[in-house]
This record gives sequence, structure tokens and C-alpha cells, in this order.
Amino acid sequence: MGLGDTDPHVVFFWNSLEALSAEELRMFIRFACNQARLPALVDPNVEVPPYPMKIAAPVSNTGEIL
Repeated sequence: MGLGDTDPHVVFFWNSLEALSAEELRMFIRFACNQARLPALVDPNVEVPPYPMKIAAPVSNTGEIL
């Protein structure tokens, strides 16, 4: 049991992310990880643990931290 690559909501999630512009993707990463960008993977064979969740500072519609 668990999630599968072909579960409808998983497919919808990835399709939604692929449809985002670079700016929208940047804002999503900021929302989800409280980081401006994801760190580069040094070794693609190493599994990266989930990033810690932090409370982000409020951001305006233009991306400016309030």
C-alpha cells in the first residue's frame, strides 16, 4: 500500500508542476521549502531527505519579503 507513480493525484501533481512558469515554480519552492531554490544534488545516487519545514516571512505578490 502507499503512493504509486500512476495514482491520479500524483500524476495531477506532477502535471501541475510541469505547467508552472519558472517564476511560479520558484514561488512554489519558496512556499513548500522556505528556500529560494533547491540545492544542487552532488551525487544523483544519494537520496536527499525531506527539507525541514520553517515558517517563512510574508512575501508580496512580486516576491518581495515583507
